[in-house]
Amino acid sequence: MDITEIRFRRLEQAERLVGGLRQLAELADLNEKYLKQVRAGYQGKKDRHPRRLGDDAARRIEKALGRPRGWMDVLTTDESTELATPAVSMAVALSSIRDLASPRSQVTLDRMIAAAKAGELEDDDWALLDAIVARIRKR
Repeated sequence: MDITEIRFRRLEQAERLVGGLRQLAELADLNEKYLKQVRAGYQGKKDRHPRRLGDDAARRIEKALGRPRGWMDVLTTDESTELATPAVSMAVALSSIRDLASPRSQVTLDRMIAAAKAGELEDDDWALLDAIVARIRKR
């Protein structure tokens, strides 16, 4: 797992800790739109890759949460194992596109996230969900 993936997962943890992305942006003195773009994997027409959480933003989040410097860059062994499962990876991918979806679609995404976390998905489901995530991220 590279630093981009680790920071993505830490961003989700930080968001849950403070009760939302807006609250995190306020606490860390960051632009909420930027954090949404990072979480959604937004890639502008001139960007060479999707938006990533930079060093400055990572340090601001750590400071706002009272975490040690570097917390956004590493996972403990237990966290790495837990976050590396296909179910969690799919749940993270689905969560990353949730804000891009309509309210009705968000309900469906929430159900898919729960199914992924519960291990209720089969191989065909994974392929279909991968395609859906890719399609929504291109919007």
